[in-house]
Amino acid sequence: MRKPDAENKLLAEALVTPLSDLATFLGFIQNHDALRPIYTALATALVAEVRKPDTENKLLALALVTPLEHLASFLGFIREKPELTELREPFVASLAQKPVALAEKAIHTTPAQFYPLVREERALGKALMSAISDENWVKCCEKFACYPVNAIGALLAELARLGFAQRAQVLADRLMMDANSDQWQSPFTGLIDASEVMRHANQPLDAKLRFVDSIIRRDWLTVRYHRQKIEHLAGGIFHLLVHQPPEVVSAFLAPSLKKRVEQSLMGLSSMDIKDVASTFQLWAAAELVGAEILVIRVKWPEAGIARKTVEYWQHPESIEGMGYIQQHLWMGIRLFSYYHPNPIPIPANVVSDVLRRWEMTALDPNRTSVQKGWDLGMIHWFEQCAASGNGTLVRDVAPLQTALAPSSN
Repeated sequence: MRKPDAENKLLAEALVTPLSDLATFLGFIQNHDALRPIYTALATALVAEVRKPDTENKLLALALVTPLEHLASFLGFIREKPELTELREPFVASLAQKPVALAEKAIHTTPAQFYPLVREERALGKALMSAISDENWVKCCEKFACYPVNAIGALLAELARLGFAQRAQVLADRLMMDANSDQWQSPFTGLIDASEVMRHANQPLDAKLRFVDSIIRRDWLTVRYHRQKIEHLAGGIFHLLVHQPPEVVSAFLAPSLKKRVEQSLMGLSSMDIKDVASTFQLWAAAELVGAEILVIRVKWPEAGIARKTVEYWQHPESIEGMGYIQQHLWMGIRLFSYYHPNPIPIPANVVSDVLRRWEMTALDPNRTSVQKGWDLGMIHWFEQCAASGNGTLVRDVAPLQTALAPSSN
């Protein structure tokens, strides 16, 4: 790597290597001490390359012929490498100036291939979506509807965040109209994907029920409730509860959900804190959707574990109210405090802080009737906990589904 770039065969080879393979190679030489000098020199040379005018920039030329999912992977790789930090910003800026070249590839991708790029770099995602005409977006949606729907929920949510809610609706409508159970069989497709499709589609209740009837079959639910991560299941059910009517939500109540929750509760004592917190959330979600969870055989962990889950999931610094996960976690802790044989210790300052945060969250005018019910029920409970003044949570005998019933106010 000590030769001038024009004579540097390794750099020349790197600039014709597919970006996904280049990332793999860079990662390999970075992790071997003997090859580390080569990694540093090659990283420096790539930074110099991307600073060249677009007409001379071979790395940019390579990116423009790279499949979108591989380009996203490379962007993710350079984001994590300090030596390549100076490469990312000008590289993304150059790509954002060539959105048409990227947009032409979109029609030939699957949802799982398209999503990583719009997620990885939002400025680039906006430029890409803006370069796709409405007519071509319809063609993209027709293509997407022919492929497995992996990552479809994440793609729809990201499109809305980028300011393309109408595009998300077009895609969701297409997926509902062309619902095909075969496309939903991947083990990586979950409840959140179905919920996001129904949330973004502009379809009446009967269309949603037909969609659920064709896709969300008992065997489909059994596979997901048995195999998918607890936190993904909890997030999916809570999303359904917030955004879908009871007639739709009830389709996701199955014996396999009850079994998964009860099995998870049986293992509480041997779980790490993250999994305990996820189990609390899934327990609350299952109760709210109508599952009757039996806990008579549960070997309860020490009461202080509730506080540890709260400490693990700190509130995001970017918000003053309740975080999304924190809301669900406290619902699970409420159940835990009722069923555990011992009082659950939570410092008074923690209770008062959560009460303050939840009161702020309740002021959000965009809260749905379901969320308003959660707000009223949880604020009332925290007020009781704060008033007790003994540093432990109040045991609430009301079933969670009743205590947190949707509000009409």
